[in-house]
Amino acid sequence: MAIKKIAINGTYEVEFDDSDYSKDDFKTVIENITKNPKLFNAIKSGRELSCSAKEKNIFNTKTNDKNNIEENLILHELFLEIFGVKNWTELKALFKINEDGTYQDIELSHSFNQSSRDYIDEIMQYEIKIQKQNPSFKYTDYQFFAVLFSEIYLDNQEMIKNLLLKRVRQYKKLLIVDITELKKQISNKDRYKKLLADILSNIDKKVFTKSGYSKKFEKKFEEFYNTVNENNFETKCNEFYAIKDINSYLSLLNRLAFYMATGSGKTHLLHINIL
Repeated sequence: MAIKKIAINGTYEVEFDDSDYSKDDFKTVIENITKNPKLFNAIKSGRELSCSAKEKNIFNTKTNDKNNIEENLILHELFLEIFGVKNWTELKALFKINEDGTYQDIELSHSFNQSSRDYIDEIMQYEIKIQKQNPSFKYTDYQFFAVLFSEIYLDNQEMIKNLLLKRVRQYKKLLIVDITELKKQISNKDRYKKLLADILSNIDKKVFTKSGYSKKFEKKFEEFYNTVNENNFETKCNEFYAIKDINSYLSLLNRLAFYMATGSGKTHLLHINIL
């Protein structure tokens, strides 16, 4: 999230000059400010702070910071597509509770091993079991969808893997390719250089210039080509260009990662997993 300017007046009311963020985004910003005394005092004193997002550079891509994580939640985006929505706000609107305490059905865009009604009824059973020890427990919207996503995923891994395979081949934010096929071309330097440039240009148009390859690409390619061999090929592809092998990438689909805030109910999810 890029905040251009934050100002706090005498009553500590927060003002943002960019309104394209949700209340959850605002909450995160405020929590981060209050955890940093120097930043908080600087803002109290009336100083203006500014920051700008760095231009994405495929020659130096890392995936261990928050911004890159949020850009690479492919499975999450696939689930949004399955529920026929584009973002959390639209997904949250599908969370509705009937008068009898049951959850309303949600239409899915794909056919799975069970209907959405069956999956919702299953996760309701988890809720009922927890209520025996904690009568006041009721899913929040994000807990509901986290459990529902998990239930659908675990019951349809092969189908979701195939959907994801098709999606990542068309994905423009990650460089995911068949490393085995790419490796076959390495003996022919010129042909391999063109192939690699075409792959990289999917997310960075600056690989090519009007006269051919960019100087930056030329320099990086020579360094890469002089150090790569059959034994370290996949490692070097990822090291130099953040290229990942599609088969290695898909092999990670035997696990789920929950990207949730503090106090959002992760312990309940662990409990449900045991149930």
